[in-house]
Amino acid sequence: KNESLLDNTTTRNKLVDELFELTAFLSARCDELARHSETILSEIPDCPPEIQTTQLGNLEKMLGTANKPLEKLTNDKMRHLLLLKNSEKYLDRLTDSMHAQLRLSDKMEDSIEEMKLRIIEAEKNLRRCRT
Repeated sequence: KNESLLDNTTTRNKLVDELFELTAFLSARCDELARHSETILSEIPDCPPEIQTTQLGNLEKMLGTANKPLEKLTNDKMRHLLLLKNSEKYLDRLTDSMHAQLRLSDKMEDSIEEMKLRIIEAEKNLRRCRT
């Protein structure tokens, strides 16, 4: 079986949590830098040295870089793919929904054919009335 680390729910959730924490940290630092001077970062005890000496533009670039995988891991497409892979019930519901849509489509096609026949009949009646 060819699985990745992201197939494991616990690992994937930890990664997403870490990315959320990183983006929250970088967002807060960007806000602080935008409101205050760059020296404020050097006053934060747990702030890594790379972040302490960086400028607002670099922080915003780091934030964008951290947001890209987070957005890909948390978007609707990924959620649907994971549900398809991990949930038999979800797959069954989706299959039932698709079958219902197909039945509805068939009914609509039948209705269209019936309406075409009615139009032809109405046109014949109209021609008879005109003559």
